[in-house]
Amino acid sequence: MIKRLLVKNSVSTILRHAKAMAQQKSFDEALSLIEQILHEDPKNESAQVLKVQIGVHSKNSEIMESALKSLVGIAPINLQYSITLAQLYLDNDEARRAPEVFESLLPQFQHPDLYFNYAWFLTRAAEYKKALINYQKAIDLGLQGSEEVHLNMANIYSSWLFSPDLAKKHLMMALKIKPNYIDALYNLGNLEEDSGNR
Repeated sequence: MIKRLLVKNSVSTILRHAKAMAQQKSFDEALSLIEQILHEDPKNESAQVLKVQIGVHSKNSEIMESALKSLVGIAPINLQYSITLAQLYLDNDEARRAPEVFESLLPQFQHPDLYFNYAWFLTRAAEYKKALINYQKAIDLGLQGSEEVHLNMANIYSSWLFSPDLAKKHLMMALKIKPNYIDALYNLGNLEEDSGNR
């Protein structure tokens, strides 16, 4: 017990030094300290989060990717890690890799936010039919604010699958949930205009 406590204190001390180095923009020194921590405690979430921050400030995508992958493994339930990693792929013009981040999580837990984000990144990867399936799964699991999902589905139908009737159906569903939903009203107006109903 005493040995474990000493190790824990040592790790927290090193982490404090690493944060101080990062604040001084001494990124190499900070990373070296983080590697010491991870050697002692490979699942140290705070160290990996600091590594991501260093990657952001030093504009190093490889450091960010490595740390975010570790964080997704350490805390899969924290979707912010997965979203940040998927967004990193998107920003680096690797849209196809973005939805893959969520695929390993699907067998681990069922949560509407997981399916919503998976569908959102599938849309960016131009996997529209798969996105629609997963948006529907998010609704089925009780996603809060499902009017936004119907809006997203309507956009897929109107912009990419050229199915204005299905787009209109989802916009009407969005408005049934939230009658004053401006985005849905605007899109519905555009659909009517496109079909000659000014």
